[in-house]
Amino acid sequence: MKKLIQFRFGEKGIQIVEKLKQELSLSSRAEVIRLALNLLNWSIDCLENGYEITVTKGDGKFERIRIPYLELRNIIKKKSPEDDSEASSRSEFEKIKEEACV
Repeated sequence: MKKLIQFRFGEKGIQIVEKLKQELSLSSRAEVIRLALNLLNWSIDCLENGYEITVTKGDGKFERIRIPYLELRNIIKKKSPEDDSEASSRSEFEKIKEEACV
């Protein structure tokens, strides 16, 4: 069963969605969002199963891809409730979340 979901994007978000739609030759903005959700879901699955996501540079060297939002999410999930640094981690998490929102 399909459901209609609506999103509100700022100008920057709309520009990104349109750019991706063009670059990936997709027929709709919805396809861009579906693809992005699948990629995010895949990334979480990989990281939660102990994998690192890497890219290979032109010189053959590997470089780990960092996804700060997901890394902080994992740090916060692992912290105990009495850990004093949790507040600063949550503050950093919220900052990255705001920057990631387009």
